[in-house]
Amino acid sequence: EIKNWKRLESPYIVQLYGYGKSPNPYIEMELCETCLKKELDFNKVIDLKTGLKYMIQILEGLRDAHNKGIIHRDLKPDNILLESGVIKITDWGLSKARDSSTKSASGFKGTPQYAPYEQYLGKQASTKSDIWSFGVISYEMLTGENPFSGRSFEEIAKKIVDMDIRPPIEINKDIPNEVSEIILKCINKKPNNRPSAKGIINDLKDILKSGYLNGTKTMYESETRQSSRIIY
Repeated sequence: EIKNWKRLESPYIVQLYGYGKSPNPYIEMELCETCLKKELDFNKVIDLKTGLKYMIQILEGLRDAHNKGIIHRDLKPDNILLESGVIKITDWGLSKARDSSTKSASGFKGTPQYAPYEQYLGKQASTKSDIWSFGVISYEMLTGENPFSGRSFEEIAKKIVDMDIRPPIEINKDIPNEVSEIILKCINKKPNNRPSAKGIINDLKDILKSGYLNGTKTMYESETRQSSRIIY
């Protein structure tokens, strides 16, 4: 897996300089200031403009990895570093090439509250598995809540398998309906119904440039927005 990381080149992926086993296992990697987990612990909710920038940068890092046929498989706030306000995805130790069929003995890898629905069914990871994790992280950034938080693996698994997800816009009314819908599409239980990283980037960039974020009237006016629960 560490060899996959070495293949990655992107401004939004932590650069791996080297690795080895002697005299003890080690890796040499790019140094970053902080991580998204600490930002969330301190702020709880990321402001909309910053959150959208982070979402775009995470997606651009995933797009660059997916274009190389590499899947992260453990995307979470702890593994998203920040350097001068720029996202850097790290910890590609669980990554795999898309054509690899290797699995852990248990069939489960990753962090439970960010792991995709299909992983709980023992199915193979795909690029769309990373999109699920991205959706959960985006939900958490903009609402301050992880939709699948729980005190045990069993509780988290039950929420992921059975829960009807509350739209982010119902928690944070400042979220444009378009952003809320994008996040819900990413957390769709059917991988084929999730968008690709490349497919979301331009939509988010358009929203980021819109007058809504500057308080001017646009197509995203809050008084006309409608939301509905996602049905699987």
